[in-house]
Amino acid sequence: MFRLPVDYYEKDYIRLNPQCMEANEWKFSKIKPLLDELFRECMGWKEVRLLDIGANEGLILKRTASYLQCRYRIRVHKIGLDISHAVQEAMKRNNPDLLKALNEDARKTSLLNKEVDIALMIDVLEHIPQPEQALRELQRVAKYAVLKVPLEKNVITILWNILIHNRERNYMIQRYGHINTYSFPVLLKQVREYLGSILAFGFTNEFAFALENPEGMSFAKKAKSTIGRRLFNISPKLSSLLCGDFVMLLVKCY
Repeated sequence: MFRLPVDYYEKDYIRLNPQCMEANEWKFSKIKPLLDELFRECMGWKEVRLLDIGANEGLILKRTASYLQCRYRIRVHKIGLDISHAVQEAMKRNNPDLLKALNEDARKTSLLNKEVDIALMIDVLEHIPQPEQALRELQRVAKYAVLKVPLEKNVITILWNILIHNRERNYMIQRYGHINTYSFPVLLKQVREYLGSILAFGFTNEFAFALENPEGMSFAKKAKSTIGRRLFNISPKLSSLLCGDFVMLLVKCY
C-alpha cells in the first residue's frame, strides 16, 4: 500500500500544488449539470444540508451553495470537512455562515446517519487509503453525492509507465498524493458496491482545459491532450479509456 508522510496535507499539498486552487470555476462548471439533474428529481426541497468532503479553503462549497440559493431559492446549510488543520481558518473565512467546519478523516466522521442531503467529493477519492471505507462512510451520512475522480488508469499512461519504469506513477504519488488510480469501469464497480446507484455521469474533457492553459505543459502532456481532445469529440468514453480524463458522477446513496 502506498503511504504519504503524515503531514503531507498539513503543509505541503497547497504549497506544492497551487494550480489545484486555480481551476475552481472550471470544476464548478462540471458540478453544475449534475446539481441540475438532481433537482429535477428532488423538486420539493426547501432547504438542504450541503457537505464538501476535502473542502480545502471552501471555495467550491461557497460557489455551490451560492448557485443552489440563487437558482433554486432554497436555504443551504454548509458543512466543510478536511483532514488538514492548515485550511480550516481559510474555509471559515470564505464561508462565514458555515454550519460546521470538521477537521476529520473522510473514512470516519462525526456526522449522523443521513445527516447530509448533498455531499461533494471533488478530487478526493484518489488520495484516500482504503477508499472503500470513505465510500461506505459517505453512503452512511449522505442521501446524494457528487464525485469528481481522475481516470489515470488508461492505456497511454500504463504503457508510458512501463516504458519509463513507473517514474510518472511515482511522481503522481509524491507530488499530488494520488495513491489510487481508476479506470472508468473500475470506478463504477467500486461506487456501485460501496456507495449507491449512479443517476448520471459525464466526462470533463480535461484535454481542452489543459490546452487552453498550456503554461509549463511538457511536450508529452501536450501531445496526449491533443490526442485526447480529438478522441473526446468522437467518443468521451473511448477517450477516457485510452487517454484518461476526469469523470463526474451523481449518485443516490443506498
